[in-house]
Amino acid sequence: MISLLNPRNFAYHLRTRRLRRGPEIVQVDFLDTRILVKAREDVGRNMALGEFELDDLKYFFSKIAGNDVIFDIGANVGAYSVPMAKSFPTAKVFAFEPIPLNYSLILASSRINRLGNLFIIEQCLSDESGTNSFSIAEDSAYSSMIDTRRKGVSETVSVRTASLQDFCNENDCYPTVIKMDVEGAEMKVLKGAEAIFSEKKISPRMVMIELYDQNLRMFGTSIDEIVSLMNSYGYSPNVIIDGIKKEFLRDHHNIYYNVFFEK
Repeated sequence: MISLLNPRNFAYHLRTRRLRRGPEIVQVDFLDTRILVKAREDVGRNMALGEFELDDLKYFFSKIAGNDVIFDIGANVGAYSVPMAKSFPTAKVFAFEPIPLNYSLILASSRINRLGNLFIIEQCLSDESGTNSFSIAEDSAYSSMIDTRRKGVSETVSVRTASLQDFCNENDCYPTVIKMDVEGAEMKVLKGAEAIFSEKKISPRMVMIELYDQNLRMFGTSIDEIVSLMNSYGYSPNVIIDGIKKEFLRDHHNIYYNVFFEK
């Protein structure tokens, strides 16, 4: 059962630590959209308080054009994809989310906001197409293709997978901008997109990737390896610090997670 709670009252519940007695799923106002979130999870809690990645979102939005094709890979409940689709109604936004409940929440939020340009795909992007086990964490934002051991695992399910290049070729649709947050599996997604990143005519102009060594190590890779790979494709890494874009340096590793790769 979905319970709707006024966002101001919800924020009050959070601040007074009464959340455990509140509803699990609530509707909140976030970046001029109405979004259904999981109140007991980190992402939903921060969205309700209006504190979720605001500097990164502001910069990301500043780089979007009306004709963009935007891939939100690891969309969770749609903190990026839902506001983007509403703010840029002539752009096409694809939200990839393999967790069934999260997928359903994005779908419901899309209908609440009457978004005809948001396409939600219940699928996991990886290095190859097929099926794979997927560990759903107790807080779903920490879920991944393997247990990263940051949160307890509530269940393991089988999900459909696709490489980015297979999806793009089959649908004749290529992203101009990508946001990627897949809890350590970022290199797998990039390997499945090699043909796209290697071709200048179809490679995206900007890719935001969450990079955190603790997650990446579980997949046998690192921040340095991903930065090196993106450099080989002609991208330079930057982070947003106090609202200002700065070059992503080693001193920033594991402190600033969202890295913007731009040509």
